[in-house]
Amino acid sequence: MAPLPAFILVLLLSTLPSTSGLQLPKLSAPDLSRLSAPDLSQLDLSQLTLPDLSQLSAPSLSLQALPSQAQLKQLLSSLPSFSPPDGGWPQLSSLQQQLQLSLPPLPADPSWWPFLQASALGGHHVPFLPLAALAAALPPLLLLSSPLAYPAGNPYPPASPSEPTRYSPSLARAYYRNKPGLVLRRMLQLAFSGLPLGLSLLLDRRVFRRADDPSTQAVRAKQLLAFVERSGCTYIKIGQAASVRSDIINPLYAAELAKLQDRVPPFPATAARALLERALGRPLGEVFEDAAVFDRAPVASASIGQVYKATPRGGEPAAVKVQRPNVLNEIALDLFIVREFAPLYAKITRATTDLQGLADEWGRGFIQELDYVQ
Repeated sequence: MAPLPAFILVLLLSTLPSTSGLQLPKLSAPDLSRLSAPDLSQLDLSQLTLPDLSQLSAPSLSLQALPSQAQLKQLLSSLPSFSPPDGGWPQLSSLQQQLQLSLPPLPADPSWWPFLQASALGGHHVPFLPLAALAAALPPLLLLSSPLAYPAGNPYPPASPSEPTRYSPSLARAYYRNKPGLVLRRMLQLAFSGLPLGLSLLLDRRVFRRADDPSTQAVRAKQLLAFVERSGCTYIKIGQAASVRSDIINPLYAAELAKLQDRVPPFPATAARALLERALGRPLGEVFEDAAVFDRAPVASASIGQVYKATPRGGEPAAVKVQRPNVLNEIALDLFIVREFAPLYAKITRATTDLQGLADEWGRGFIQELDYVQ
């Protein structure tokens, strides 16, 4: 396709009076104002320098081949003094119509656009503050809804490679002190996830005065179970441990959380298969005779992993345990947050239990469970 300067030149020069076969790409002259010969086909356009095209009187211009872009620029530099002939350029409107017919049709306006346009023209504009609030809230909501990208490091690095990983609050504090963004995102995720339950408990106690009503407590216990299940493996483990501690939790809540002992949702089979292949260093079909079992639901699912029944090649059927993705980092981060906020929670609720000591007890047990070798 010719560049835009060439298209403009074609439109301008094609409307000039025409008689015989002058070929513009071959023109060369110091000044076209003196040209009137019927045949100028031997002239060379590369030498064209024109201050004025208004006096052009050549009998014919036949644009069979366009000049180069540099030559067109040279021509166009003199176009401001070019004036249309008497009667205008009748061919220009015809060319414009042809161009409009050759262009693809514009997409139709959405159904809501005429209404919005009419409202704006009538002075009824869309309220700015709601749109601004929505635009400001959308990025944080998208950020909170996306899964966390846990770092690859170990929050509890052992002293030597031969030693197992052990729970250590001091190591966790030193590790997460350099990752404030990760800690803040996880805290906001937990806050937004638990906000409905927290508001309900506050209204039950301060407004409706139904906090001690058994039917209300039964409803809140189900909400607590749902919050624990969607908050990840750490809170499932905490819920399992708290379900047998009626001294720190309401008995109705404990009964509901006891369902976590045998009702933990599994994680996707594709993730389990990828974790196994990465740990084994080769495809599962080379290790197990019935590798297809890892594409199906596990035979059991727990808070930190799930179990498949498979047969190694040349061996007997065995239970294959697969840990949840990023389980160590997830537990370490959640325990760090729980432990750091335990004193504030105890102050607000006036709890007499040593919640930090309880979090440390849970942490030692959780991390020890992750070691399938010991």
